[in-house]
Amino acid sequence: ALPKRWINFISLKELIINKYTSLKIISLEITSLTSLKKLDICRCEALEEFLSRLEILIALEVLDFSKCRKLKKLQRFGNLTCLKKLIMHECEALEELLSRLRYLIALKELDFSKSMIEYEALEEFSSRLKNHIALKELYLWKCTELKKLQEGFGNLKCLKKLSIGLSNLIALEELYFYKCTKIKMLQEGYGNLTCLKNLIMLECETLDEFPSGLDNLITLQELDFSKCRKLKKIQEGFENLTCLKKLVMIECEALEEFKVSIRLDNFNALQELNFSKCRNLKNLQEGFGNLTYLKKLVISKYEALEEFLSRLGNLIALEELWFCKCTKIKKLFDALEEFPSGLENLIALEVLDFSKCKKIKKLQGFENLAYLKKLNMSECEDLEEFPNGLGNLITLKELDFSKYRKLISLEEEFKNLTYLKMLNMLECEDLEEFP
Repeated sequence: ALPKRWINFISLKELIINKYTSLKIISLEITSLTSLKKLDICRCEALEEFLSRLEILIALEVLDFSKCRKLKKLQRFGNLTCLKKLIMHECEALEELLSRLRYLIALKELDFSKSMIEYEALEEFSSRLKNHIALKELYLWKCTELKKLQEGFGNLKCLKKLSIGLSNLIALEELYFYKCTKIKMLQEGYGNLTCLKNLIMLECETLDEFPSGLDNLITLQELDFSKCRKLKKIQEGFENLTCLKKLVMIECEALEEFKVSIRLDNFNALQELNFSKCRNLKNLQEGFGNLTYLKKLVISKYEALEEFLSRLGNLIALEELWFCKCTKIKKLFDALEEFPSGLENLIALEVLDFSKCKKIKKLQGFENLAYLKKLNMSECEDLEEFPNGLGNLITLKELDFSKYRKLISLEEEFKNLTYLKMLNMLECEDLEEFP
């Protein structure tokens, strides 16, 4: 039996009561243990109630109840502001825990893997992770009710290890990693996440290798790993994501190329593609021509890109096209010095931005863009004449041709732009008259 009173142990630093396999209730008088730093009650597999006043242990740094499989409640530990390590591994009957975690601001390691905590509580907890700015290790392995990891990872800037047993979360539909700036690798990979629809890995700035198992994500619809600045390559299996609707890779500054085996024409469900500010990406694979459902294409600030995509005219559903500041695209700007063919086929286009294409001299194909609402052609410094068909852009609301330095006159059809709300023609130095 355990002694009930611990009056004379005022200097006690560690208390270990583990492997009491028949113990059902622990009720200790521990009010004098104010110096206690570690309390270990793991593997008390029959334990159902812990009635001692945990809030008294104000110096406690480590609390371990792992494998207390029948423990249902653990109360009164919200005042443990010095607690650094909380282990609730395999507390399979645990019902109430998460509401008080928000107060444990010094927490560095948290483990409630193989816990049966209800999904609603887990979702609530993930939204409160912002309080745990010191957290370095988080274990959620085999939390089988978990379906969604959402906002809350944003402030975990010290997080170095995340173990959520990804391969076991077979019902998971949404997975978010936001500003996990210290994570370099997810060793577990994506395993069996065949129900995953959204995978967001924003600003994981030290992630240098894409997790394995990508080819298993056959239902994935949205993939965003923007600002993963050290990511250099995309793993094999990317081409299997045939349900993908949105792919965003903004500011993946170390990314140099897609593997040859990755063909964009596999993504025939894709609606949005954004590669802006991938400064070192030099080429894009063939296959853009088959993206007939694509609505938004952003490839702006591609400073190393040397070739423009082929078969632009096949993107008949395209509503937004952005490729400003692509200063090294030779086949588009330096050699041809004119807009790529196929523009006239993009009849659904609503936004067109090719600002700072400094060497382009000729524009054509605007006649059919009847739905265009925003046109930005600022700093096209070598452009000598306004594009033909401007008068057909009857729904145009924003027009920017500032720093169009060689423009001398505007066509009479300019008067047809009756829906225009914003007009910027700053520094059109040679313009002599306005219609």
